[in-house]
Amino acid sequence: MKSKKLFTMIPLVALFGIVAGVMTACGGAPKQESSETESIYVPTLNTTITLTPVEGEFDTLPSAVSDYLASEKYTEPSNTSGEKSKPNKLTLAWNAQGDEQAEKYVVQLAEDEKMEQVVRQYEVTTSSVEIDNLKVGTQYYWRVYAKKGEQENRSEIGTFKTKDSSVRLIDIDGLSNVRDCGAKDTEFGVKIKQGLLYRGEEFNQQNYAKKGSGNSLSVDYTKVSAIYEEEMAKAKPYGRKVTEKGIDQLKNEINLKVEIDVRGYETFDYADPFSKPISEISGMTEHHGCVEGIDYFINPFHTSHDKLYYDEYGKAASKKFFDIISDENNLPAYFHCAQGKDRTGFAACLFEAFLGASEEDLVRDYLMSNFGNTGSVNYSKMTTGDYNYLLWLKGEEVSTKDGVKYQATGNTISERAENYLLECGVTQDQLDNVRHIFLGI
Repeated sequence: MKSKKLFTMIPLVALFGIVAGVMTACGGAPKQESSETESIYVPTLNTTITLTPVEGEFDTLPSAVSDYLASEKYTEPSNTSGEKSKPNKLTLAWNAQGDEQAEKYVVQLAEDEKMEQVVRQYEVTTSSVEIDNLKVGTQYYWRVYAKKGEQENRSEIGTFKTKDSSVRLIDIDGLSNVRDCGAKDTEFGVKIKQGLLYRGEEFNQQNYAKKGSGNSLSVDYTKVSAIYEEEMAKAKPYGRKVTEKGIDQLKNEINLKVEIDVRGYETFDYADPFSKPISEISGMTEHHGCVEGIDYFINPFHTSHDKLYYDEYGKAASKKFFDIISDENNLPAYFHCAQGKDRTGFAACLFEAFLGASEEDLVRDYLMSNFGNTGSVNYSKMTTGDYNYLLWLKGEEVSTKDGVKYQATGNTISERAENYLLECGVTQDQLDNVRHIFLGI
């Protein structure tokens, strides 16, 4: 009985196959393609592009910086004269041969081997291009298109890797002392992600020649008020340092969304700097900075050095800083004071400490400012006198200039930073979100 049922089913299956075949041939049934089938690239330009391989791992750091990072723990940098805060440039080159000469080349850079997510693109007329601001310890993939009118051909995909490091330098034209807050190892077993938070010097000179502006103009301060309005009318946006090329880099290379201004209260020459929140800085207001298209937040830290972290103003600044970076819609973000050293250094140290960076990396990150054209800093600033917040993060009792004793609670640097932020009013959900965004945990 079973064999009879099987016998009657065979012709039906065969008949269905015949009918389906006829329908397909007549266009009555659509042809089903595998979802894994990739479209075949068909070149229209008779030009062959051969990439020149990148030999070895590319070191993005100048030799002076590499030597410093390899030095003994807490050693202060030497050989820091001149501008050394800019990353090395990598030259990508190729050879094009064929019956037709290309009018231009388009170079694409990605971090995935299929190049489905292009992170950088360049258009040149030469057979090479210089690139910088590369992430450290990262495998990159690249490809070149030769183009002539509507015709084109493309190369195979090439690859190269950058040398791993705890420091990623950034070159923004017109600025110095710019770097990524990512790349550092943490106690949680993962690195802080790169490309989300940057630190550096100011985009514009804040109050022309007033104190704290980070410039070296010689000024008779008794006449500042008389010249201020007239000079500001001439120099809008108020002595901007970042150039048009730098703005293009901010927008199209690091895709910056937000600028956080942490320049201190006293810098603004308020008669009573703490009587009200600052709502305007040299013509800039909240959400309206000097670079169009980049959101702007006013978040001043003290320049009364020993009040960076312990009083109500320091806590308010720390809270707002974490309010901003805990929202992924605000990233990538860039924060700065005047020169990107001290107030910026505290904000960076607090951020990196909370995420579990080592004490050595916290110190080195602060001392890295010596490589920029922004003046000098030293280890003692973090531990004695003006600042002493490193001792505070290490759990030691510190004294302010007013004689106030202050001691952080917690068993580790990251715990002490977290407890302080909770004390500032940052919520646990926000802190968890910061860890998730920057560590992926």
